[in-house]
Amino acid sequence: MAAVISKKEAIALLKHWQNQGHSLLSLFRVQNGSRGTLMISLPDYVSNQWLTVKGDYASYELALAAFGQWLDDLLAGKLL
Repeated sequence: MAAVISKKEAIALLKHWQNQGHSLLSLFRVQNGSRGTLMISLPDYVSNQWLTVKGDYASYELALAAFGQWLDDLLAGKLL
């Protein structure tokens, strides 16, 4: 089972990848969760495995909107 991280940890992870020069838009994936929902996963730079971000989304569009908000928070310097 994949490790679960918080939104704050996800934003910090995205900041790490950004500092390494990676395109943030290519780093996430939306996958099927439990109960017919979708979840967002990000790659971990230490374990080289995918980490699941806490939260379920009813549609792909809602998951993309959440990821977009994380990018906005990152650009605004918010690490909630």
